[in-house]
Amino acid sequence: MPSFAGDGAKKLTPTERAVLRAMRDGLSLSQIAAGLKRSELTVRTHIRNARAKLEIRGTGELRRLLQTGDLDEEIAESA
Repeated sequence: MPSFAGDGAKKLTPTERAVLRAMRDGLSLSQIAAGLKRSELTVRTHIRNARAKLEIRGTGELRRLLQTGDLDEEIAESA
């Protein structure tokens, strides 16, 4: 299992973690945006920033890691 618990994971904001948890749970961008009372553009920005911090190249790779549980520790609420 890959480890993302380095500096990048520690720097994830609570909102970035919430967005990634929502993605893991299968919510669409519009659903995530509505739940957080943010625009879809803002949600996309949180995803882009989280990917950069975790050194994940694309959204497809991010979704795969979320689905396999490889990021569960990094996106935990108390991380």
